[in-house]
Amino acid sequence: MSTIYKMLKNNKRVLVFPIVIWVTFTVISLCDVYSLKGNFTTINLNVANLKWSELFFHNASSAILMILLGNLTFGIASSLMLLYNAYLTSASIYYVYLNSGSIIYSVLLIFTHGLIEILAISLAFLLSTSTLRKFINKRYNAKKFYINSVSEKMSIFITILTLLLFAAIIEANISFLVAKQFIK
Repeated sequence: MSTIYKMLKNNKRVLVFPIVIWVTFTVISLCDVYSLKGNFTTINLNVANLKWSELFFHNASSAILMILLGNLTFGIASSLMLLYNAYLTSASIYYVYLNSGSIIYSVLLIFTHGLIEILAISLAFLLSTSTLRKFINKRYNAKKFYINSVSEKMSIFITILTLLLFAAIIEANISFLVAKQFIK
């Protein structure tokens, strides 16, 4: 556990960025989505059919894609994916609100598992900026950013997969039950 804490501490400048971006962009885009005033088609939300394995595969493949594309584009693609995920988070909250009529239900349904996903995506963002951080360090001939070793990257990747597994299990089995306590 102390190894993970050390890695998080060493990478705090990079990890703060996706979290601040996520919160800021989610709030801004939630206001934007709210301004649509119901231009979404409402459907019956049947969350009982969610399978944790499908959710995990989707989220894990998205994280892997973010890491690969981010490194190929020096973090540009992963930044765009981060913004897109933040927008989807706010759109999901509003969409659930349209179907349920309860903002508390909407937020709880998304964030009971979403906070874990946000942490995992933030760690994926960290890995996706490896080439950018190496380039900046080399360009300025200084250690501006901490560069993770291969073993640290593997630990972070395993942590990402573990967090996404927990988030998928929570999303498929628990989120609805917790949120349901607040619907009228």
